[in-house]
Amino acid sequence: MPIAADDVITESGKNRIVHRLGYRRTERGFVSYQFIEKYRLIIVISLNQGFVLYGFKVNNYGRSRRKPAIIYINDKPVLFYKLVTDETTFRSPVAEAVDYTVFAGFGDDVISSYRQLSGAAPMMPRWALGYIHCRERFKTQEELLSIARKFRERKLPMDLIVQDWLYWGKYGWNAMQFDETTFPDATQMVKDLHDINVRLMISVWSRVDTASAVGKQLTANGAYIPERDWVDFHNPEAAAIYWKSFNEGLVQPHQVDAWWQDATEPENDDLHNRWVNKGTIPGDKLRNTYPLFVNKTVYEGYRQDNPGKRTMILTRSAFSGMQRYGTATWSGDVSNDCFCFHKIILMLK
Repeated sequence: MPIAADDVITESGKNRIVHRLGYRRTERGFVSYQFIEKYRLIIVISLNQGFVLYGFKVNNYGRSRRKPAIIYINDKPVLFYKLVTDETTFRSPVAEAVDYTVFAGFGDDVISSYRQLSGAAPMMPRWALGYIHCRERFKTQEELLSIARKFRERKLPMDLIVQDWLYWGKYGWNAMQFDETTFPDATQMVKDLHDINVRLMISVWSRVDTASAVGKQLTANGAYIPERDWVDFHNPEAAAIYWKSFNEGLVQPHQVDAWWQDATEPENDDLHNRWVNKGTIPGDKLRNTYPLFVNKTVYEGYRQDNPGKRTMILTRSAFSGMQRYGTATWSGDVSNDCFCFHKIILMLK
C-alpha cells in the first residue's frame, strides 16, 4: 500500500487504545496491521469520552512513545508520519469504494450493534476459557505427555495443551499427519490427555508442502494460490479439498480438540499481484479476507461433521466478522523477553 508523505495516521491522547481486528505482531514486538483492500476496519476508543471511531485499517506500523511512529510495509520502515494532528487520512490503491460504518453509543451499545451487523459469536467449549499451555513446540509425544502429567501431579490448573509445528516431520510441511518417528501413536496420546482431563490443540497451516500427499491433491485440482504453496481459500473447491484432508488426517483419526490456524494472513503477502478463485478475482482486493475464509472453512466443516461438539479455533490473523466462526485471535508471534511481555500487557490494558 503506497503511503504518501502527507498521509496522517494518528493516535492522540494518553487514554487512546486500538482494538485490533486484523493484525499480527512483528519481530520487533510492534503491532503490524494487515491490508484490507475494500473493507478496512480499525476501532479507536477514547476511554475519557466514550467515543468510538470506526475507520480504515493501515498496513504495518509501529510506534514508540515521544517519537513519531514508523510506518512499516512488510516490516520494513518506509517513512515517519506527522506528529499528532486533528485528522486521519487513509488511502488504497485498489479499493473500488470507500465505505464507513459508524456505530454510535457507549461500549455495550457499540458492541451489540457490531454483533448484529457482523454475526454473533457461538459459545466455545467451557475448557477453552481455562489456562492454555503452549511453548515453541514439543518435539516428541512423550515430552508433551510428561509435561501434561507434571501439571496434574503438582495440581496446577491447565485445560488445554498446544502442539505447535513440525509434528508432521518426514511427511512434509503441514501434511496433516503425525510423523510416527516422534509421535508414534497420536491417537493414544490424545486419549491419554483426555484421561487426565486435558485437551489438545495442534497447529495447522494454510500452507501445504506441494510434495506431500495432500499437496499433490491440491496441485491436481488447481487449489493453490498461483505459483505459491498457500491454499486458495477464495476458491470453494480448494477449501473443500483442504477440509476433507484436514478431517480425514487429523480430526477423525485422533479426535484432536482444538485448532491453531497459523499464518492465516497468508504469510509473506502471497496474495499480492495474484488472481484467486481460478483467476477470477484479483488477490489484492481480498487480501485481508483470507483469514476469514480459512477459519470459515474449518469451523463449518467441523460443525457439519461433528454436530455435537463446539469449536475452539485460534487464529493468527482476523477479519471483521471472524467471531461467528468460533475463533479467538492471539497477540501474534512474540519474543520471550521482558520488553515484549511489557508491550503485551500495555496492549491488553
